[in-house]
Amino acid sequence: MTRFILAIGALFICFAGSAQELTPADKSELESRLGTFMDLTAKEDYNGLMDYIYPKLFDFASREQMIEVFSGLEALGIDMIIDKVTIDKIESLHQEGENRYVLGTYSLNARIVLVSDELKTTEAAEQMQAAFALQFAENAVSYDKDNYTININGGIKHLVAVNETKYKGLWYFVEYDQNNPDVLAILLPKEVIDKVNARLN
Repeated sequence: MTRFILAIGALFICFAGSAQELTPADKSELESRLGTFMDLTAKEDYNGLMDYIYPKLFDFASREQMIEVFSGLEALGIDMIIDKVTIDKIESLHQEGENRYVLGTYSLNARIVLVSDELKTTEAAEQMQAAFALQFAENAVSYDKDNYTININGGIKHLVAVNETKYKGLWYFVEYDQNNPDVLAILLPKEVIDKVNARLN
């Protein structure tokens, strides 16, 4: 179960310290890549998705290992169906030299079907529901016990879009999970984390 939750979390944006508005060209490029990233997520195309994930994440796990984790959800007794992903907001956040960071907000409708008998128990289902409530919001998560399905409706999530020169100036994406501050501290500059937290809190 922990492995699954971590996988979803993975799945499941001048002068140093300044925030700067995106140019129309930058915004168009970002929106295009973000749209593709969301489409690949909804289609569960994990191989294609790896081309859009912030490459620094591969310091923790290889591309192949991440694909294996995402693709192995069924083996854990879970079937995840993403019905809708909507990009709600894109905000300029921070810039250091030519490196840029943007905050993205999106909403998600999804169904997590508990397939294995082990997960269909009341205790396991309640633990899963509680875990997703922490990730999204309690009022966005419900459990349909007749169909052994956890429903996420309008769950709000955040990501940071990263454009760094060492990664050829392309936009990549990392989920912003405030429940994992130690991971964020390794992935993102402190100034970026501070600015995201100031906007979300």
